[in-house]
Amino acid sequence: MRLEPGHGRFLHIVPDDKFIDAARGVFEDAAPGAHDYARIGGSAALCYLRTFEPVGIDIRAALGPDFLRMLDRYSAVFVHFLTDEARLVVDAAPATARFVWLGWGADFYHLIHRRDELLLPETRAWLRDALARTRRPHDAWNWLGKRWRLAMRPGIVATQLRARRTLRRIGREAPDEMALVNRFSAIATPIPEDFEAMRSRQPGLHVPFLDWNYWTEGFDAHACPASPTGEDILLGNSATPENNHLDALEQLSGCLGGERRIICPLSYGDRRYGDIVEKRGRELFGDRFVALREYMDSTEYSRTITRCSVVVMNHLRQQALGNIVIALCSGARVFMQARNPISTAMRRIGVGVEDIASLPQRLAGHLAAPDRAELGFIRERIDAQYGRPSILRRTRHMLDGFR
Repeated sequence: MRLEPGHGRFLHIVPDDKFIDAARGVFEDAAPGAHDYARIGGSAALCYLRTFEPVGIDIRAALGPDFLRMLDRYSAVFVHFLTDEARLVVDAAPATARFVWLGWGADFYHLIHRRDELLLPETRAWLRDALARTRRPHDAWNWLGKRWRLAMRPGIVATQLRARRTLRRIGREAPDEMALVNRFSAIATPIPEDFEAMRSRQPGLHVPFLDWNYWTEGFDAHACPASPTGEDILLGNSATPENNHLDALEQLSGCLGGERRIICPLSYGDRRYGDIVEKRGRELFGDRFVALREYMDSTEYSRTITRCSVVVMNHLRQQALGNIVIALCSGARVFMQARNPISTAMRRIGVGVEDIASLPQRLAGHLAAPDRAELGFIRERIDAQYGRPSILRRTRHMLDGFR
């Protein structure tokens, strides 16, 4: 695969991540053969991408004149998750290059909330203790040491020093970060509520919202099981503190009897945090706590979700949207923090989720699955917003707008 810029063509700057295969499938269906894919700064073997291999570009080449001049020959450059490498490229690119930020959450949530605002008491206490034990350098500095393990040749050293200086200016929470953000022609967030919160918190934001979101690979609202195939409880979606697992485990410990298992995905995120969650889960629930520490393909993971009749997502921020829509379309009861903007987003499209504060009482009573009529309505509403036909239609509209 090589890069072939030109009018009506699009470049995608992508990470090695589980969302990208499905996104590429949608873009290729919307405009077959009109897309190039580049992975900047990644030299290690691919872990998650399975259907294609993007063009690999080291950071020195990406910041060089040949690549930068190429960018404004594309109709648009889509940045899938705003990494530090992508920040450097956007900052260095010609003013005529047109960038679109397809945000995920972890790359923009610092523009909405401080991290401690997203943590509940038990999780906040763990994070405070962990930081006291190990002082880690700022992320914008950390990646330089982790990813650039290269011989100390003069050109590499000079590039590293320039990158450090630039990230001090336009990195996360840096003084000129909003100037970088305003380089984008549009920003897509998984739910509009995220963008509205960003705009409210950042009065200097002048970029329009783009109504687009990722499709969950293999998801078909009308092909989900008619009801959950088991009685497991799904807790969280990753080994990230924003799941507030420790607080949820304490809540569940006071109300979860019987033989129900807790299925807890911890396959990506902070491994140290995952170890703490697994240890506490086993202390409270023994073998009934099942930690998923290895990556599953999307089909196997979806089957795991559909075995869960109760889903507990204790985030205060948008996260695990794909998990939630699959669970709802499979007839599970989903419990969330009322402050989570996904709760608002679901209400906006007419689908109800339950307040996590009611979890003890609901588990103690008869927690029935939706009947056929209710489940049919849920599937219709979710399919209209998150189904592949809807996302494909919006992708075509988006590409037409940038040609």
